[in-house]
Amino acid sequence: MRLGNKQLQKLRTLGPSLCQIVGDDVCRSLAKRGLLASDSEDGDAFYHITPDGMRALADAIDDGKLPRMKVPTKDHPSE
Repeated sequence: MRLGNKQLQKLRTLGPSLCQIVGDDVCRSLAKRGLLASDSEDGDAFYHITPDGMRALADAIDDGKLPRMKVPTKDHPSE
């Protein structure tokens, strides 16, 4: 599955534990592909990443399309 840079960044930003409260064009495009899902009744709010979205994110990192994520440390909190 080919994803654009904005879509990859959105997946990376949401990660496994965050959601986006208000939908946008990128969220809606990712939801159509099954990479995000909405928990709202109208289907356009509270978007969270799905297992398929996590797989797409991992594939993008493995393919070098996104840098590997680093766990912040005490010495380097912004990394």
